[in-house]
Amino acid sequence: MRGIYSNKTEIRHKVFTEIARMAYDDSPLSRIEDLPYEIVPGEIGKYYDNIFLERAIVGERLRATMGLPIRKMSEHAPLSEGIDASAIDEKYYDPPLINIIKFACHACPEKRVFITNACQGCLEHPCIEVCPKDAIKMVKGRSVIDQDKCIKCGKCLEICRNEVTVSRMYDLGITKKPICINCGQCSIYCPTGAISEKEDYKEINKILKKNDKVVTFSVAPAVRVALGEEFGMKIGTNIDKKMVGALKKIGANYVFDVTFSADLTIMEEAMELVNRIKQNKNLPLFTSCCPAWVKYAELFYPELLSNISTCKSPISMQGTIIKTYFAKKVNIDPNNIVNVVVAPCTAKKAEIKRKELSITNQDNDYVITTRELAKLLKEHNINLEECKEEEFDSPLGDGSGAGVIFGNTGGVTEAAFRTAYYYITGKDLKDDELVFSEVRGMNGIKNIEVNIDGINIKGAVVNGMKNLKKVLDIIKEDSSNFQFIEVMNCNGGCIAGGGQPKTTLLNMLKTKEARIGGLYSTDEKMVKRVSYKNPEIKKIYEEFFKEPNSDIAHKYLHTTYTDKSEILKGGACGE
Repeated sequence: MRGIYSNKTEIRHKVFTEIARMAYDDSPLSRIEDLPYEIVPGEIGKYYDNIFLERAIVGERLRATMGLPIRKMSEHAPLSEGIDASAIDEKYYDPPLINIIKFACHACPEKRVFITNACQGCLEHPCIEVCPKDAIKMVKGRSVIDQDKCIKCGKCLEICRNEVTVSRMYDLGITKKPICINCGQCSIYCPTGAISEKEDYKEINKILKKNDKVVTFSVAPAVRVALGEEFGMKIGTNIDKKMVGALKKIGANYVFDVTFSADLTIMEEAMELVNRIKQNKNLPLFTSCCPAWVKYAELFYPELLSNISTCKSPISMQGTIIKTYFAKKVNIDPNNIVNVVVAPCTAKKAEIKRKELSITNQDNDYVITTRELAKLLKEHNINLEECKEEEFDSPLGDGSGAGVIFGNTGGVTEAAFRTAYYYITGKDLKDDELVFSEVRGMNGIKNIEVNIDGINIKGAVVNGMKNLKKVLDIIKEDSSNFQFIEVMNCNGGCIAGGGQPKTTLLNMLKTKEARIGGLYSTDEKMVKRVSYKNPEIKKIYEEFFKEPNSDIAHKYLHTTYTDKSEILKGGACGE
């Protein structure tokens, strides 16, 4: 082992020392016979439990150092055999160059994959599913490999190590610290199915049956390309209009599209970015859409809180607008509105409880996940595929393609740059310029650099907490290389949220890519692909907010963050 002083290093040092001493003292060559006993003295072995073996190994190392060949194990010969012929100036070494001390060699083991005691005998057993030779079976609750069938491809090892293993940042079994960031990824990846989130769809069902409240549903972008999976539809299929029809059928009074408030977020965030760049203040600007990331920053990186966009997340903006602007517009008492968010994310359940995000007592009343919505519809015997297609309700039902792609990694950055270009230049991007391919794809860290009318903007897109920590540590040292950083806790973005339909670990990547493809395909087909061209966005600014980043916009659409690192003091959970 390089750089580490070991038993092997010690033996080599002693051998070289003694050979050098022989040469320096001009000792007779026959002295080599005594050296094994001087190097390994005593009667008890130090390295093996066999002192005779240790001396034999040292003896052969002495011969090799003198340039002599290793002796055959089957023949008796003195250690000094052939030493006179080798100890001449013209002699370099006796071949072969590389020698193996037979009795020291244990023979390197053949490459094999073993099942260790760490095997949990999980419900999903992805190792069995991925094996191309049917070499793995479950025996007494654990995986067993048939070595005769095994081709040593390592696929079982790869999927178990990389997919089954959830972050070991905290030990939820022993810590009492509130360090869970509520992302729900553990429930997605848990191979035993032992982890589940708190569900609220039963409560929603009760409210719908009582029929004494105005019930609004606000649906996040990523839900539309995942819900169909729960009804046997092709992965990535956009079922937004069928979903609206299904929700109306079970009693929803209004169904709104969160792509509207995603557009609203971009109007505010893009302007915030442009202003910060011009003022060279609090850069880089981090996105604030992901509540898991926000909580992570409050706990572990409070020094970066001033860098996080003050914009509320799209669902928080949506909830505020429903209980204020919309309620006034349709003349409904906000207290009589039950606003339900349908999200791909379990962390949204915790987000709506943050008091600083609400103008009323609580702007969003419930969050149900994509999986919960499927359960709710099935309780009403709804077959999604057979549902009538209906449009989202106005005035919060229209969104742009930029709002749609919010649901996947890179989407927020692309949407923000589309609008930032307009804010800086006053011009529209051409259709072939709307795609920022650098931020697309499943890479954990993606970099982008654009020059808009002389303003250079360097950005990064990060998804997955492992990748995030790498970027945050870089920024703590030097933040000058970035002006904008999009953060999504889940690998792939919201399309892979903890509340999305579950799939096998084997199909995880394919599923994520199909959902992302569904959102990009929707964006490409839309007439409106930039946030500032959404007519409902234009209208709400004309009637209510006046302009992006106005005082009233800050009151309703922006928020603050709190240093919560004190929670971690005295515990190991923050390591």
